[in-house]
Amino acid sequence: MTQLIKLNRVLHDGSFNITNGGEYMVYLGIYVLICTLAILLLCLVSRNRVTFPVYIIPIIFSLLSIIVILISFIWGRWIGLGLGAIGLVLLLASILSSIFAALFAKINERK
Repeated sequence: MTQLIKLNRVLHDGSFNITNGGEYMVYLGIYVLICTLAILLLCLVSRNRVTFPVYIIPIIFSLLSIIVILISFIWGRWIGLGLGAIGLVLLLASILSSIFAALFAKINERK
C-alpha cells in the first residue's frame, strides 16, 4: 500500500509528468499530414500532365525517404537523427498518399 502512495505522490507532485514528450508526437503527426497533403496535391496537379500513372509519384517519394534514412545512419549524431526523422515523416506521408492516390484512381475509374 505504501508503494501506491509513493507512486501517487510522484505522479502528482509535478516531478513526473506523463505528458512530457507527447506534444512532439503531435508535431510528427502534423508534419506527416502536411507532407501527405503536399504529395496528394502534386499528384492532383500532375494528373493530366504526365503520361505515367499518378501513384508513381508517392513511390518516388518513398524511395527518396528510404535514401534519406540510410544517409542518416551514415551521417550519425544529431544531424543523422534529424535526417532520420525527416525520412520517417516522408516515408509515412508517401505510404499514406499512395493509398489515397490508389483509392482516388479507383473511384475515378468507376465514373
